[in-house]
Amino acid sequence: MPAKKSILITEESILKRNHKKPRHTCFINTIIGCILIKLVFLVIAAKYSLIYGRLSANNTSPLPRFDNESCHSFNDGQTNSNLTSLVSPSKVHKVFLNFRGEQLRYNFVSHLTDAFERHRIKFFIDKYEQRGKDVKHLLVRIEESSIALAIFSTRYPESSWCMDELVKMKKLVDQGKLRVIPIFYKVEPKDVRNPNRGSEFGRNFWRLAELVSTTSRREQIKHWLEALECICDKLGLSLGEKSSESDFVYDIVKRVKDAIGLEEEEKSFLGENIKKKSEVSLRLCKKISGDWTGNQRFRSS
Repeated sequence: MPAKKSILITEESILKRNHKKPRHTCFINTIIGCILIKLVFLVIAAKYSLIYGRLSANNTSPLPRFDNESCHSFNDGQTNSNLTSLVSPSKVHKVFLNFRGEQLRYNFVSHLTDAFERHRIKFFIDKYEQRGKDVKHLLVRIEESSIALAIFSTRYPESSWCMDELVKMKKLVDQGKLRVIPIFYKVEPKDVRNPNRGSEFGRNFWRLAELVSTTSRREQIKHWLEALECICDKLGLSLGEKSSESDFVYDIVKRVKDAIGLEEEEKSFLGENIKKKSEVSLRLCKKISGDWTGNQRFRSS
């Protein structure tokens, strides 16, 4: 009897040992779990980007108004609020208009914004003027935009706010966060890039510089000159004295739509990359799971 009992114990122990999980099972389960968690995070991130972007488009706060010294650059564009195309989680396709309001508001810019509305292009332009507002409100609107139009005219450098906006635009361009299209409205690009007293644009610039030429603001003038040079180096559009403004407006709209198309391609490329990574992770999960299942069957047999 003792011998039989020992034999039975030995067989039972063998059977139990055979049904124990392989030592590497926990390691494989950990790998599968990590991959599945990463996959879930990728899917959540993609959905969050879409939802957050739409919320940003639909919940744009009321825009401030600015006094006559400002470049007067934007309106909430309520008539264009249906456009919800996305560039990134924090931006929609908004075009920031940077221009000298007292010179262009009721002629050229009004025709341009009408064309934007017809083509459903969301833009910022302040239609009202109110004193006492801070330029910081204006700079926030530049950050919220994906494209900016710097519309240079002879009276553009009369406004320190116009120039400060331009400095902000240059900073965002350097960071890769903004596309700027320079528009030369009846002014020579070379006179804008290197303002001198031989041109009306240059005379207005240096007149403004003299007004702010204190020790604490000389650095600001340097930033203005750097911004003019940087933005003028971009591919822009120029209107001569005897050119057709209607054709010029059409060219600007086309250029903006092309720029929006480039943003769309970048967004699509990012989405495709996320999708491909998700598919690769899923296939890897299935492969590891299949290998593990096959190994278990082999051991059971």
